[in-house]
Amino acid sequence: MILHPVRNALASAVRGYLPKRISAQILAALFLLMCDAVGAAPPSSPVTGGVIVDDGSAEYTGKWICKNSPAVLAGKTYHHDNRMESGIKTAQFTPNLPESGKYEVRLLYVEHENRATNVAVSIISDEGEAKRTVNQRERVLVRGVPRALGVFHFTVGKKGSVLVSSRDADGFVVVDAVQFVPLAIAEAERVAVQDVLIAPRRVRHTSASPAHLRLEWDDVAKDESGYRIWRREVGGAWYLAGETGPNATHFDDGGMQEQTAYEHKVAAWNSNDDGEASPAVVGTTLRMEPHLKPQVLFTEKGTTFVKDPGAVPLKSGEILLAFCEATRKTHHGESIFLVESRDGRSSWPSPRLLLRGDTMIVYGKPALISLQEGRLGMTFSRWSCDEKGKIVGRSRQFITSDDEGTTWSQPVDVGPYSANNQSLIVGQNGRLLESLSDTTGVNKVFASDDVGKSWRLLGTVPGKRLGESALAHVGDGKLVHLSRHEWPFYRLSFSIDNGVTWDKNEPLLYLGGGDNPPKLITLPDGKTLVAIVHSWYPGKKVKDRRQLASVISRDGGRTWDNFRLIGYAPAGDDGFLQHCVIFTGDSAYLFFGGGSRLDTNDGKDLRVLRLSSDFFTSTTAWPYDWRGQPVPKPK
Repeated sequence: MILHPVRNALASAVRGYLPKRISAQILAALFLLMCDAVGAAPPSSPVTGGVIVDDGSAEYTGKWICKNSPAVLAGKTYHHDNRMESGIKTAQFTPNLPESGKYEVRLLYVEHENRATNVAVSIISDEGEAKRTVNQRERVLVRGVPRALGVFHFTVGKKGSVLVSSRDADGFVVVDAVQFVPLAIAEAERVAVQDVLIAPRRVRHTSASPAHLRLEWDDVAKDESGYRIWRREVGGAWYLAGETGPNATHFDDGGMQEQTAYEHKVAAWNSNDDGEASPAVVGTTLRMEPHLKPQVLFTEKGTTFVKDPGAVPLKSGEILLAFCEATRKTHHGESIFLVESRDGRSSWPSPRLLLRGDTMIVYGKPALISLQEGRLGMTFSRWSCDEKGKIVGRSRQFITSDDEGTTWSQPVDVGPYSANNQSLIVGQNGRLLESLSDTTGVNKVFASDDVGKSWRLLGTVPGKRLGESALAHVGDGKLVHLSRHEWPFYRLSFSIDNGVTWDKNEPLLYLGGGDNPPKLITLPDGKTLVAIVHSWYPGKKVKDRRQLASVISRDGGRTWDNFRLIGYAPAGDDGFLQHCVIFTGDSAYLFFGGGSRLDTNDGKDLRVLRLSSDFFTSTTAWPYDWRGQPVPKPK
């Protein structure tokens, strides 16, 4: 048997008054019969129990407007007074009560910011007339139970009523229904839900790095949709740092400044209400210490800089790396180069040109992938420029190599958009997939089912103001899409049909840096998904690339935690321009453009970091080395 949430909670509360041998099923049935005996609303109504007089049964004076709305709490319609017309209007609700006694009276309406804050309500009972004023901009339900006008004694039958008036109203007056609930049931209902969204207990900070604080708490709420976490620098303004799903007990909050004190507070929430927030707790981030030293591959060449790395492991165990060389402040001449590692990936020879750009056509954002039978595939952006070096036309193309990158095929068109570097993946049944975006915030997934010979538009990812994205296949045709955004968070979306359709609920990954491209990769265990993201610098909505970090998901991208700081330039004089990551054996190789300033696309060199797969899953406290183990202290 499936019970309405409030009924279910009430049944649990009433259990304390009945013999313990009564089963849950019998108890639930008894409660349903008790509600039905006093004229409960139809099961489809959000509000049930007691006697409900719907708006269709009210008696009106003056012209009221009837509206259909899915937001109603009883029935299918509500009435409003159409405040554009003059004159006092009333709506009278008269119940037919099955027995005499005390009833809690509740006025139901559809709240909105244009409603009146001073709706006049009169309750006529055995005790005479009682007057109330209702603010219809406030939420009707508090923890799933409607607000009460009070408790009044009524005689059996139609001896009482509730009158709603538009007199002196400062907004629209709305009536949905009036509910009369026997006092014993109303009290049990409120007892059952009073601790549903109770504030979490023992909120504390348990881990820290120069850019991160982990918050933990005891989960004592019931029927919550999740927890909301607020933060502020001590003495500053509170803002939402993130949300979790239900039953959560921790949250990794990243994107902070080193040696800075932050306050956090936590509250449960559901669709009906926000719970009480916990008392604020204070934690301080740590000082940045050297912990991971990258290898510099290629340095700047005066007026040019290198960026947009894409990489793939070769059959030899070495790595093929593609990257861009661009002219500063303009796209003129932007070209793609290739280079293979040598000597166990420890040395790199001089790069060779693959695609040369000029003043009209330029190339960038390469993405490499291993195909069937040892072949390689690459997508890249082909842009057209105006005389000032600004991109005015976008397209994505695909090429293949049968000799590990020595020679390449003629390009095939993928789609009329751009993509992130290192964004090409293999989905179920060998399907090639890439997420492309334009300058309007639209994100579309293109696919090839013939190993890149032809491409088609497969699906559109929902959401506004999306940007360069990362894709991952987590098995059985299930895909994860992680997109940059123009606010300090990333947007997630999911597909269960190999990229054809995508969820519309648009969950968020709250780690900041949403205005910078993310990356996704699966660990060698085949189960753990890693996102590598730019942490957000609080207080500035810019392309701040001073922090780079990883988080992991063990449930196919639905929840994320275990913040690991990869790099941080506190003064903003260095940073991480684009990045890509691949695995060779048990080691990840993270390539990025180094030297990026706070809000620029300029990098002064190309760098690589080697990270063990254990680095991403380790829970070692800061500072840690490339394996995720404690950094030895100097002797």
